[in-house]
Amino acid sequence: MKLRLLVFCLFFLITEFSFAETPKDPAKRRTARIAGTYSYGFTVEEHHDPTISPITGGAQELGPSGSVYIYPETDSTVLFYFDISSGFPSYNVGTLYGRLLIKNNKGIYNYKLPGETGFCKLSFEFTKKHIVVKTVEGMTACSFGPNIIADNRYFRYNGAIPEYVKSGTDTIIFSTMSPENYNQSKKTTIP
Repeated sequence: MKLRLLVFCLFFLITEFSFAETPKDPAKRRTARIAGTYSYGFTVEEHHDPTISPITGGAQELGPSGSVYIYPETDSTVLFYFDISSGFPSYNVGTLYGRLLIKNNKGIYNYKLPGETGFCKLSFEFTKKHIVVKTVEGMTACSFGPNIIADNRYFRYNGAIPEYVKSGTDTIIFSTMSPENYNQSKKTTIP
């Protein structure tokens, strides 16, 4: 009888935790440990406001730079937003907003834009201090524009969960704007 009660209690606990809802507070989600703002190519002193890109925020850039904002959407997914500049002399800019499934501190982002012949596939590897982003060989159709790639080591600039990011004249509020809705509003379909 005691053994049955013990088995039942264990079954109940495992079932309860397996089907638990994602916490409403983003800071309590398992992916919150990797949330924050990550950057490369400029110093913290040059980056005045972590919610505004260095280009629109007025920080002086000499070379390539970029930021990626990570928001904990659920216990297993994050939303990310890239803001990348090629730097002097062209200052080409590339942005990308998407969702990433996280397993063992790694994730793969994969999509194909309508009308494109190729795919975009990016690998992410998270540590406590940085993210390494790499384009998977041959999967380079990421729509960033000329001389823009996401490949780099992005150092964690700020561990606070970003609530929003400015994108040109738009403001993306992570908790209310899904990548699908944002990209659809920009007439770009990313599955």
